[in-house]
Amino acid sequence: MHIKRTHLLAIILALATIYFYQDPQPNGNSRLDATRAMVEQGDFQIDAFLNQPHWAAVDKAFYNGHYYTDKSIGTSLSAVLPYWVLYKFAGIIGIVLTSTLIKHWLTTLVIGTSFVVNGIFLYKIAQLISPNSVKAFVATLAVCLGTMLWPFSEVYFGHVPAAMFLTVAFYLLFSMKGTPDFISKGKFLGAGLALGFAYIMDYTTSLIIAGLIAYAIYILRKQNRWNFLQCGFFGFLGALISLSLMFAYNGSVYRSIFAISYVNEASVVFQQGPDLRLAGYLAPPNLSTLFHISFDPKFGLFWQSPVLIVAFAGYFSAIKTKSFRSETWLSLYSISAIFLMNAGLSAWWGGSTFRSRYLIVALPFFIVPLLLVPDSLMWLLVSLTIVSIAQMMIPLIGQILIGLGFDSTKDQFTVNGPFTGFSILYNYGIHQIIKGYAKHTYPWTLGNALGLRPRFRLLAFVTLEAFLAGFSFRKLKTQAAQGTD
Repeated sequence: MHIKRTHLLAIILALATIYFYQDPQPNGNSRLDATRAMVEQGDFQIDAFLNQPHWAAVDKAFYNGHYYTDKSIGTSLSAVLPYWVLYKFAGIIGIVLTSTLIKHWLTTLVIGTSFVVNGIFLYKIAQLISPNSVKAFVATLAVCLGTMLWPFSEVYFGHVPAAMFLTVAFYLLFSMKGTPDFISKGKFLGAGLALGFAYIMDYTTSLIIAGLIAYAIYILRKQNRWNFLQCGFFGFLGALISLSLMFAYNGSVYRSIFAISYVNEASVVFQQGPDLRLAGYLAPPNLSTLFHISFDPKFGLFWQSPVLIVAFAGYFSAIKTKSFRSETWLSLYSISAIFLMNAGLSAWWGGSTFRSRYLIVALPFFIVPLLLVPDSLMWLLVSLTIVSIAQMMIPLIGQILIGLGFDSTKDQFTVNGPFTGFSILYNYGIHQIIKGYAKHTYPWTLGNALGLRPRFRLLAFVTLEAFLAGFSFRKLKTQAAQGTD
């Protein structure tokens, strides 16, 4: 039976995101409380859920005597339909919905699906850049499974859906670059829709959206004025359709379509953080912070996902060979903009997570330099992909959300107290895994549902994924030799 490469990739990614799950805690509760309010009450007020066990939300806005989620509304809206189905079905058959069942169902359907779709479109981008099908497959796995995209597909936050929509928009625009005579208004409409949805999932995407708009203008540079205006109109229309959901919400709750929920932050502590009112995005980046989020062994992105270091070789190769110049500049801009924005935030470490989650929306753009790495460095790309994937499993089988903080007076991380180890991922993460297994308090995995013993749950997952990956690479080589997809 002929199996397409995208099908194999989808199976690998779907298993990866379905197999694990962790409670999203107050941040995710805030988003899901709004979903429950819409389905159960027909409004947006989350007052009734804040004191319910397992639904408390520290992250919330207060306006006109009521509480609302303080998050961008996109992720809450995305869960309305699947929760409505679950809620109505439970009512029909007379079962009580537990918080775990609700959260797990919605995380899998919304965040997990976004994770898989993101991977599929990254692979489509990879195929447009590299004729080497094996490299395209490895680079896609590196970005999807070797970075924070994977762990954050297991908790109900907005970063993965936002990243997915950015990836979709990039693909739609990129797919038209080589065919100036076949510029599609439908694709511009789709790209606009995707960019609008990315924004209402996560406001930080605005920086990357600006880069993608510039890239869209570049794609249209050879069109006549009429075609340029038509495509621009369809792109704008698509974005307006997406954004109208946010405008309708803001108008209903805050009486202004341009309102921002963070301005009405309920927590006094959060009110003191300028980043939560979006002003922090404009603050000058701090060089010390930039080091912490990039190359600091304790916390830095390039230590936790070392495969991304290979991207520097890809950028060098792109500059030297002038290959995919516009895509390279878009990638560099998107990643740099988010890094600099993150370095200017007061709570730059991202709250209670094992690394800065604000970088997640830029991670898909690493696909470009990874694909431009010389074939002679494939061994390094493959090796570091395996290491990165293994390291992402540490929070998955330990804790994704931890009591992380930072003491700026001492330039020191805190994890339930001062952290003095070499790496939060290793010194704290692995310790938590050992502690969890000793006390039988490990996170849920699909192995639990299958009745596997604790020591076999991870082994079963790794074995199955390794088999699927091996089968995929065998099929890739066979299909490449036959000239089929």
